[in-house]
Amino acid sequence: MARGGKKAGEADASLVKEATALYGANATESPRRKNYLLLQSKIDLAKKVLGAATETEALDRALDSVIYGELLAQGTLAMHGEEYHDVLELMAEIPGASERG
Repeated sequence: MARGGKKAGEADASLVKEATALYGANATESPRRKNYLLLQSKIDLAKKVLGAATETEALDRALDSVIYGELLAQGTLAMHGEEYHDVLELMAEIPGASERG
């Protein structure tokens, strides 16, 4: 079983649909004011790592990163067992990659 109780290669279509609505060209949702108790040191570090000008921008970028990471992980799981075509010929530049696959 993979994350979220899904089998390898099984993507969560509802998450993809929600992300498309959130980030797509027709996205219309407006920001809402929220109050959270967070460690200031985490906010400061996230702001620095993400190169954000404000705390709000840092939190927004961090949430974007989490969502993107999950979509990327699901896409990777969906490709499990599929043949890989190295069209950019980048595998030769990764040490040990030729032995793996």
